[in-house]
This record gives sequence, C-alpha cells and structure tokens, in this order.
Amino acid sequence: MLKLSWLFIFLFFISGCKTAQKSTAFRNTTALETIAVKENHIQNFSQFATLETRLKVRYEDKNQLQNLTVTLRIQKDSVIWLNVTVLGIPIARAMITPGSVRYYEKLNKTYFDGDFTLLSNLLGINLNFHQFQSLLLGESVFDLKTNEFEGEISKGMYRLQSNTVSDLFEAVLLIRPDNFKLTEQQVLQPGQSRFFRAQYLSYQTAGGQIFPGIMTWTALDNQEKTTIDVEWKDIQTNLALNLPFKIPSGYSEINLK
Repeated sequence: MLKLSWLFIFLFFISGCKTAQKSTAFRNTTALETIAVKENHIQNFSQFATLETRLKVRYEDKNQLQNLTVTLRIQKDSVIWLNVTVLGIPIARAMITPGSVRYYEKLNKTYFDGDFTLLSNLLGINLNFHQFQSLLLGESVFDLKTNEFEGEISKGMYRLQSNTVSDLFEAVLLIRPDNFKLTEQQVLQPGQSRFFRAQYLSYQTAGGQIFPGIMTWTALDNQEKTTIDVEWKDIQTNLALNLPFKIPSGYSEINLK
C-alpha cells in the first residue's frame, strides 16, 4: 500500500496545478494598492536560520487513506529534511537542497536520487527549492517582483491573479489583510481538468515569527482527487540541526524517466 504513496506525497509537496474558482469582487484594487499588498506579503515572510517542527499528515486519494507523522527540519534556503513515520515506525526520509532531491523508503527498499529538473520535466511545471520552501511556509511560490498581478478585494481578502507566471499556468493568491499571510494559493491550467490549491486555514507564532498552523493541499487530475491535510506542531527555530541522510545499501533506484 505504501509503495507509491510516499513517492506521490513527495511529488505533491513540490508540484501542482489548479483550476481557479470564480469569486465575487467587491472592487478592484488600484495598481498602487496591489503593489502595496505584494510588498507587505514579502515583508512578512518568516525570518529564521533553522526550523524544526512535527507535522501530522493525513493523505487521501481514491485508493487509500493514511495518517503519517513527519519531522520537518529546514536550514533556510539550503536544506529541507523530512523523516516520515507511521505509528512511530520510520518508513521514509528525504533531503532536498537547491541542487538535489533525494529520498528513500524502507518498506519496498527503494530510493530516488535526482534533481528538480527531472521533476519539472515529469510534471510539466518549473520547480525549484525555494518554491517548495515557500509552499511549506505559507508564502507565495510565485515571484511577486517579476510577475504582474491584477488585484481585487473579494470576501474580505486581497485576491491577486496573474496570467504571466507561465504560458501554461495561471496563478491566484488570496492574502489576509491583518497579517498579509496567505489564506490560499492556486495554480490553474486553462482547458485542462487539473488543478492544485494550497489552503492555509490557521497560523501560529513561534520564535517571534508567524508559521502555518493547519493547511490543506488539494490536487485534481482528470477528476482524480488527492488531499493532504497538514498540522504543524512543536515549532522550534534557530537551534542547531541534525540532518542525517544516507541511502541504505541494497536499495533499488526509482527511475522516473
């Protein structure tokens, strides 16, 4: 049952495409207001050197439902380390850097050792380390400085939409007016039944910074729906991290080409 689910969870963490939902705009924002919203969101990015937290993860697709515990450690802008357990039993580990994506899972004794280029080609969307980091932290995965966004106020939230992120994808951001953190980010592929949505349902404060509390990621591909619910617990920042990673001998490599 776990043979491909950990692989999918991992790919799901760093990828996505989404169909935007229509919303009723109370009014469009001016160009200056839109710029201010983007700048305030950037200014409220989490500032830390290191982070460690425990994630309660609920994964569901049409074939299975799994409850996992993930230890997440981040060395800002350089390393993301994840250790996955089920009922306290370690089943998988991943180490992600700007230049590499590596993980192994114990049940089937398989591993992957590659980079974001391979995953970008596989999934049809450009990905990088910093986008994955931003997705985890509740920050825009899109470059707000280089991409143009149109703004409006909808249901009490700032709604930013861009058609310039990619020739294939459109982006939508919903931003809270109180702390300029995301409530939602979407990627849509026009004309395709594929979408990705990351919802940030609550936030919490740790080390003087604001981090996600509960978030839900939903993917739909040709009417096949996958949902991942994530709850952050026990956040610690700016401590020395232990990031052990070694692919065990005798494991078989997963080839995604």
